[in-house]
Amino acid sequence: MTLVRSASSSRRARYYAGLQALCESDRQFSGFLSGETLPAPACLRQKIKADLGKFYDHLPGEVANHLENGDVGRDVLLPNYV
Repeated sequence: MTLVRSASSSRRARYYAGLQALCESDRQFSGFLSGETLPAPACLRQKIKADLGKFYDHLPGEVANHLENGDVGRDVLLPNYV
Protein backbone atom coordinates (compact mmCIF):
# COMPACT_ATOMS: atom_id res chain seq x y z
CA MET A 1 0.00 0.00 0.00
CA THR A 2 2.85 2.38 0.77
CA LEU A 3 4.30 1.78 -2.67
CA VAL A 4 1.01 2.75 -4.32
CA ARG A 5 0.76 5.92 -2.22
CA SER A 6 4.33 6.82 -3.04
CA ALA A 7 3.78 6.42 -6.78
CA SER A 8 0.60 8.47 -6.63
CA SER A 9 2.29 11.27 -4.68
CA SER A 10 5.17 11.34 -7.13
CA ARG A 11 2.82 11.70 -10.11
CA ARG A 12 0.83 14.40 -8.34
CA ALA A 13 4.00 16.35 -7.52
CA ARG A 14 5.12 16.20 -11.17
CA TYR A 15 1.66 17.31 -12.30
CA TYR A 16 1.64 20.34 -10.01
CA ALA A 17 5.24 21.24 -10.89
CA GLY A 18 4.29 21.17 -14.58
CA LEU A 19 1.19 23.26 -13.88
CA GLN A 20 3.27 25.82 -12.01
CA ALA A 21 5.83 25.98 -14.83
CA LEU A 22 3.03 26.49 -17.35
CA CYS A 23 1.53 29.29 -15.25
CA GLU A 24 4.90 31.01 -15.04
CA SER A 25 5.66 30.70 -18.74
CA ASP A 26 2.23 31.22 -20.36
CA ARG A 27 0.38 34.42 -19.46
CA GLN A 28 -2.79 33.33 -21.25
CA PHE A 29 -2.90 30.10 -19.26
CA SER A 30 -2.33 31.79 -15.90
CA GLY A 31 -4.87 34.48 -16.78
CA PHE A 32 -7.46 31.85 -17.62
CA LEU A 33 -6.86 29.96 -14.37
CA SER A 34 -7.24 33.14 -12.36
CA GLY A 35 -10.45 34.04 -14.23
CA GLU A 36 -9.02 37.15 -15.89
CA THR A 37 -9.09 35.99 -19.52
CA LEU A 38 -11.33 33.98 -21.82
CA PRO A 39 -11.44 31.71 -23.82
CA ALA A 40 -9.48 28.72 -22.59
CA PRO A 41 -5.91 28.70 -23.94
CA ALA A 42 -5.21 26.49 -26.95
CA CYS A 43 -2.95 24.12 -24.97
CA LEU A 44 -5.75 23.44 -22.49
CA ARG A 45 -8.38 22.94 -25.21
CA GLN A 46 -6.09 20.48 -27.00
CA LYS A 47 -5.44 18.55 -23.77
CA ILE A 48 -9.16 18.32 -23.03
CA LYS A 49 -9.88 17.13 -26.57
CA ALA A 50 -7.09 14.55 -26.37
CA ASP A 51 -8.19 13.29 -22.95
CA LEU A 52 -11.87 13.01 -23.92
CA GLY A 53 -11.24 11.65 -27.41
CA LYS A 54 -14.47 10.82 -29.21
CA PHE A 55 -16.48 11.94 -26.17
CA TYR A 56 -15.47 15.59 -26.70
CA ASP A 57 -18.24 15.91 -29.29
CA HIS A 58 -20.77 14.95 -26.60
CA LEU A 59 -19.95 17.83 -24.25
CA PRO A 60 -22.93 20.07 -23.51
CA GLY A 61 -23.07 23.06 -25.86
CA GLU A 62 -22.36 25.57 -23.09
CA VAL A 63 -19.10 23.87 -22.15
CA ALA A 64 -17.89 23.52 -25.74
CA ASN A 65 -18.78 27.16 -26.50
CA HIS A 66 -16.94 28.34 -23.43
CA LEU A 67 -13.82 26.36 -24.25
CA GLU A 68 -13.74 27.50 -27.87
CA ASN A 69 -15.02 31.08 -27.62
CA GLY A 70 -15.20 32.09 -23.99
CA ASP A 71 -18.71 33.42 -24.62
CA VAL A 72 -20.48 31.73 -21.73
CA GLY A 73 -20.28 33.11 -18.23
CA ARG A 74 -19.01 31.22 -15.22
CA ASP A 75 -22.51 31.18 -13.74
CA VAL A 76 -23.69 28.93 -16.60
CA LEU A 77 -20.79 26.51 -16.28
CA LEU A 78 -20.63 26.38 -12.48
CA PRO A 79 -24.08 27.47 -11.29
CA ASN A 80 -23.64 26.03 -7.80
CA TYR A 81 -20.35 27.82 -7.16
CA VAL A 82 -21.22 31.40 -8.07
